[in-house]
Amino acid sequence: MADIAIVVFVILGALIGFSKGFVLPLVAVGGALFGMALLFTGPFSGSLPSGTAGLGASAIALGLGAMLFTRVGMFAVGLIHRFGLLKKVDKVLGIPIGMATAAVALYVALLGTLTVDAWLDPIHGKAAIGTQEIAALQVLAKANPTLAVFASPTMLQALLEGAAAKGPLSGDQLSQADSALGFYEQKVRPELLQSRIVPVVLTIGERLPFIGRPAALPTR
Repeated sequence: MADIAIVVFVILGALIGFSKGFVLPLVAVGGALFGMALLFTGPFSGSLPSGTAGLGASAIALGLGAMLFTRVGMFAVGLIHRFGLLKKVDKVLGIPIGMATAAVALYVALLGTLTVDAWLDPIHGKAAIGTQEIAALQVLAKANPTLAVFASPTMLQALLEGAAAKGPLSGDQLSQADSALGFYEQKVRPELLQSRIVPVVLTIGERLPFIGRPAALPTR
C-alpha cells in the first residue's frame, strides 16, 4: 500500500506540473519545506503545543509556507506566460520537474518520519508496553520538542501511571490513548518496513545537494 501511495503521489506531481507549469509546484514545495523547517528547527520549536494541537500547527505551517511562496510563483508565472514559447516550455518542463519536486518532498518527509521512528524505538515491536519503555519515551520527548508534538508529555505521563497501576499496555490501549501514535505503530510503520520503493528513494535522495544525507529503513 505504501508503494502504491508513493507512485500515485509522484504521478500527481507530474499532472500538477503539466497543468500549472514547473514554477508553481517548485516554489510551493519550497515554501512548505521552509515553513516546516522554521517551525521545528527555528525560534518557535520550543513553543509548539503537544499532541493533536501540535500536529495541527505543523499542517498550518506547511500550508501557509506553500501559500506564501505560491503567490510569489504566480507573479513569476505571469511573466513567463507573456511569451508564447516560454509558456509552452513551462508546460513541457512541468511534467519532469513536477515529478522531481514530488520526489524531493517525499524524500524530506521520509527523513522526518525516520527521525521520529528512531525516537520511538523503545516501543517498536513490543506486544506490551511497560513503565520502562514509556519512561524512555519521556526522556526522549524532553530532549526533542518535535517528538513532544507527536507524543504528548501529558499523555505519556498518563500512560506511565496506568502501566504502573495496571501493568503493561497493549497496542489497542496505546491507540486509545494516542490515536496518532497508535496509527503510526500499527499501520504506517509496517507498510514502510515492507516498502520496496522507499529504500530506492532514500538511496537517490542521499545524493541531493544540501538536504541529502545517509538514511535507511530500520531492520525491525
